[in-house]
Amino acid sequence: MFKYNLIGDNDYIFDPIGTIFANRGIDDYKMFLNPKESVVNHFSLLKNINKAVQCLLKHINLNSDILIITDPDVDGYCSASIIYQYIQLINTKASVKWIIRNDKKHGAEGIDIPESVNLLILPDSGSNDFEIHKRLFDRGIDVIVLDHHEAEMESEHAIVVNPQIDNYPNKTLSGAGIVIKFCEALDEHLGVEYSTYFHDLVALGIIADSMVLSDLETRYYVKNGLSEINNDFLNALLEKQKFSTKGIVNIKNISYYIAPLINSVIRIGDLQEKKDMFKSFIGTKELIRYKPRGSSEISVLLFDDMARRCVNARGKQNRIRDKIVQCIDDHINKNNLIKNKIIFVYNIEIEEENVTGLVANIIADKYKRPTIILNKIDKDGVWKGSARGYDKGEIVNFKDIVIKSNLFEMAAGHQEAFGVKIHKDNVSKVNKVFNKLLVDYDISNSYNVDFEIKANAFKDDLIYIISELNDEWGKGFEEPYILVKDIPIKLSNIELKGQKENVILIKYNNITYIMFKTDRDTFDKINNSNTISIVGRANLNIYNEVKNPQIIIDSFYLK
Repeated sequence: MFKYNLIGDNDYIFDPIGTIFANRGIDDYKMFLNPKESVVNHFSLLKNINKAVQCLLKHINLNSDILIITDPDVDGYCSASIIYQYIQLINTKASVKWIIRNDKKHGAEGIDIPESVNLLILPDSGSNDFEIHKRLFDRGIDVIVLDHHEAEMESEHAIVVNPQIDNYPNKTLSGAGIVIKFCEALDEHLGVEYSTYFHDLVALGIIADSMVLSDLETRYYVKNGLSEINNDFLNALLEKQKFSTKGIVNIKNISYYIAPLINSVIRIGDLQEKKDMFKSFIGTKELIRYKPRGSSEISVLLFDDMARRCVNARGKQNRIRDKIVQCIDDHINKNNLIKNKIIFVYNIEIEEENVTGLVANIIADKYKRPTIILNKIDKDGVWKGSARGYDKGEIVNFKDIVIKSNLFEMAAGHQEAFGVKIHKDNVSKVNKVFNKLLVDYDISNSYNVDFEIKANAFKDDLIYIISELNDEWGKGFEEPYILVKDIPIKLSNIELKGQKENVILIKYNNITYIMFKTDRDTFDKINNSNTISIVGRANLNIYNEVKNPQIIIDSFYLK
């Protein structure tokens, strides 16, 4: 049985939309749904931003060599491509180059900066690289950091623009969001209006980095960016995914169907593919030769071909992922790791170590608890890997808990998705320490539900009403969970569907309750019960222009 908490006043009859917004602390839902430009904070509220502007313009005027290092995630590619293109717009002769990382390191770590470089720009990274800043400063190289990650303190040897080191009112911008604030400052200084052209890449970066979308400024950039897609590569990806997205450009579809394609190349692509992808982001109009299956060789634009390669990379990545997940599943079951408060796995061979975070996500969701997976040990006996939290449990701010354990050499990134390092001597202590740290936490599913409804009182009009907000769901404004109690089970209203018999349909009161990724054993248990109570999400399935109200089941209990 799952745990649940009814958030608000359970008004599913008179004002369900008002209830959903109130439950998320949103008073002015009209402004939330259509944020105006007036909600954008002035760039000058960001510490050091004017220093950064003056530094960049100085180097452009001096025709200095400028280098941009691209951080290895979607937000990093968006951030770097925005600033690169912006510099090209204000001065086509500017000497600006870029470097693509072929690893998962961040900032300038491990990169030899050429002697000719006068200015290094680190978008979406670099706030805490104090030693690197100092070395570059001593070489006479200026450094501009445009970042959003947690910062220990302000660097003495770099110009750091980061809302985490000052009182900027919005802490939910991603790296692309900070870069666009920098571009706004350049706009005002130069008397131009170039920055808005890149709002589509800002939206992509924010969504892909799972930033909270409840702040009106962040939401404005996302809504404005998705309303007009200017980037050729992003348009090519959307075209490739038209069947899955049904041609709808919204937060959910970007998160589910576009960002994962880009991430797959970053994870498993070779260096040339990553370079080609960045060139696609920055609008390179390069033609390449391509031979479609069963046809003659043709010339295609690089960004169109790169969209095709992204789809192929995703398929390859998922095959690699599934193989590793199966191996880890076997290891968990063999060693009875499910008895622990977290899933901690090491000594599993992971050939493609860049998929470790993706695998950790799946394991965390499957076993319903935070997960740490180690994938590589260095010559000094330090393991590295990825950690992921579990958003339906009681354990929150997992990174803080990992740091509190005092076992790890490093835990860096977001609170629920971060990288870790741990010395081999501490590995054996992990489960004992975390079981003690988390002894008072329940690791069973716990849902915040907006509505609790008896099945015989649940009308399908609520599903239609909730579905009107489909374009709005995102982190910080999540889809509502609905608890539906006591759905009667009869032979006539339950079916096991799908080629693999892994989909259960229960039809009652003009609503279809649907459970994916299930099996015949689960079907038999439900079929032999009198009633089922479920927690799930509203969905309006449209097929051949016929609308079918559904509830997608997330969890259930039987009577």
